[in-house]
Amino acid sequence: MPLKFKKSFLKEKIEELFGIDVRSLALFRISIAVLLIIDLIVNATGLTAYFTDNGVLPRSALTQSYFRPWYLMVHFISGDLYVQALLFAIAGLFAFSMLAGFYTRFATFMSWYFLTSLHIRNPYVLQNGDLLLNLLLFWSIFLPLGCRYSIDSLLNLSRRSIPKRIFSLATAAILTQAVFMYVFAVILKSSGEWWPDGTAVYYALSVDQFSSQFGLFLLKFPIVVKFLTYAVYFFELLGPFLLFTPFFVGHIRTILFFAFAFLQFGMGISLNLGNFPWIAAIAMIPFLPTWFWGKIANKIKILNIKNKCFYIYHKITAKIKDCFKHRNLSFRPSRISNIIVGFFLVYVFLWSLESINAYKMPQKLKLIGYNMNIDHRWNMFAPKPLLDDGWYVITGKLKNGTFVDIFNEGRSVSWNKPELVSANYKNAKNRKYMMNLWINRHSRHPFYFSQYLCYDWNLKHKGEKELESLEIFFVLERTLPDYQMPKHKNISIWKHYCFNEKLDRNYTKEEQIPQIAEGYGI
Repeated sequence: MPLKFKKSFLKEKIEELFGIDVRSLALFRISIAVLLIIDLIVNATGLTAYFTDNGVLPRSALTQSYFRPWYLMVHFISGDLYVQALLFAIAGLFAFSMLAGFYTRFATFMSWYFLTSLHIRNPYVLQNGDLLLNLLLFWSIFLPLGCRYSIDSLLNLSRRSIPKRIFSLATAAILTQAVFMYVFAVILKSSGEWWPDGTAVYYALSVDQFSSQFGLFLLKFPIVVKFLTYAVYFFELLGPFLLFTPFFVGHIRTILFFAFAFLQFGMGISLNLGNFPWIAAIAMIPFLPTWFWGKIANKIKILNIKNKCFYIYHKITAKIKDCFKHRNLSFRPSRISNIIVGFFLVYVFLWSLESINAYKMPQKLKLIGYNMNIDHRWNMFAPKPLLDDGWYVITGKLKNGTFVDIFNEGRSVSWNKPELVSANYKNAKNRKYMMNLWINRHSRHPFYFSQYLCYDWNLKHKGEKELESLEIFFVLERTLPDYQMPKHKNISIWKHYCFNEKLDRNYTKEEQIPQIAEGYGI
């Protein structure tokens, strides 16, 4: 009897630690679908620049170094603007379907496929937030995200009642994914700037390409900045393990969820990191326990909100039920899905091990990660913070002899440091692309960028205002310790003649675009 009791207790505890409340799954689905839609909108602002053959990376250039026969991704079918716009629209429809919870599993799979295809189409604009979003979507394929607060749940004909909690290998996988991110990120923070010096946050906030107005404001308080370095380091070190504390699970996980969310919010307002802070916060939603939802439900009853909204909700759901065919909702994983999830859970763990040089994955095995876009390194400002910083000045000579700054919307050329460097970038995609331009400055990459600048400018300007030539400069500013004033150095990356490409620097046929430098991921 005691042995049976111990087995039963252990089973319940494992299910409690690695299971997910269906309401948390629903909130996770809604949040990640909203983020997908926002990500599509942000990408659409650079549709011509980043995803067409008239942009910075034509398919012919990309396939020289990246294309493989198994890269049968939909965004490679055409480099035409209208085809790409159509693909964006289709991806948006799947994202909205996922948001509403309509044919949720299929919509989730297609959203992951379209996102993977988009990422492979232009790896130069990707950051760690994009990789995390891709991984979360991949695990979501195997989760019953449509169990609650969805059209699928309204149309459910299954006689089996939907449980409050779901426990499977897939729930364990998506929970451990968030843990992997923090654990391996803190292991990679191995330089003295994190510990014991406590200067890492100072260096991070000093990177003008990232820093926001609030981040620059924080730099005025050295003691606070040093404290934040230690706080981030030790919280990332201990927080993931506290999530699996076997006692007071509901209370501890609720507190930690808001602590992790606060951490990401702080990063988001201090540094322009694109979608990463918000995706990292969404990754923690599955940890919200049943205890939390019980407390929320009680508050709703106290405020009488539930009774006020019930009538409207009943009317809407009645209309939905009349419009669509009812079907059985499945929330139990098949044996095949468990095998797939098990394989990729081990695979993702081994890839994380390689990122800290603890394991060397065979090259053939790596191809799986490359083709599914689930290769990753959680090297956010690690192993040491980024020191090279600066801003771009792209001088352009027009046909009438006037010189303008192409990177600054055609204003007069100025070498002075912008008041807020990060504001010069339209969005995080543009920032990441320009940072990769500096990293890959000795490749053919600046040539394609210059070609696009000529094409884009001359599409909007005619006659004497057409662009004749341009030169890309990076004003290098290396961050120095102890708040020392850095020196500037103007570095010419590329000179381009818009009407005579033969005058551009020549490259041999053997030279190809190099693989993206892993850099700092963010």
